[in-house]
Amino acid sequence: YSPKLFSDLRAGLRGALIGVPQEINYGLLAFAPLGLSFAGVGLLMSFFASALGALLYAILGASKGHVVGPRPSLVVLVAGFFSALILGGTPVTQLPGALFLTILLAGLVLSLSARLGFGDLFKYMPLPVLTGFTVGVAATLVVSAVPIALGAGFSMGVKYGSLLFRPSSLIVTGLTVLICIRPFTWRFLRFIPAVLQALVFATAVHWMLVYFAPFSD
Repeated sequence: YSPKLFSDLRAGLRGALIGVPQEINYGLLAFAPLGLSFAGVGLLMSFFASALGALLYAILGASKGHVVGPRPSLVVLVAGFFSALILGGTPVTQLPGALFLTILLAGLVLSLSARLGFGDLFKYMPLPVLTGFTVGVAATLVVSAVPIALGAGFSMGVKYGSLLFRPSSLIVTGLTVLICIRPFTWRFLRFIPAVLQALVFATAVHWMLVYFAPFSD
């Protein structure tokens, strides 16, 4: 028995319980331009990307403490990539393959840049530029999630002037945000991360509204 091993296993479990539900939602938002039929594909791809990325980094990583998996900035780029190809007339069935090739080429470019030492140039980038980029990504994610949160449809192209929201979706969304901000602290619940609490309770409320509430549709 090793206290350090137990602490590492517990930290890994907590990270998975928090990170996996969060990161698979990135896949949901990234594939939103393709419509509801691709929601499952987005969730699965994000899940496997998170798991495979962590495994590869554990084997090949050169340093400790890095966060590996789908990132919010990549979500915005993928959603914009899909939207641009759809507007250009690309068939929907070809989009996942096009995304794979694009990410593969991007990875090759990044690897080459790292070998040539281009990463050192980023330390000269002004902090306001990095801050603006981060805030812009966060704002884009919030705006793109509004139609889904309101129950108006699974699409980043929904026009806000014509939103027809569902009260049940507002209840679930509000409960999720509330628990994330003020998680439960009763007995054993205080040991459960806020994001996981929100996921479990919001899911339970969703199904209760589906079966019992008159306005669940």
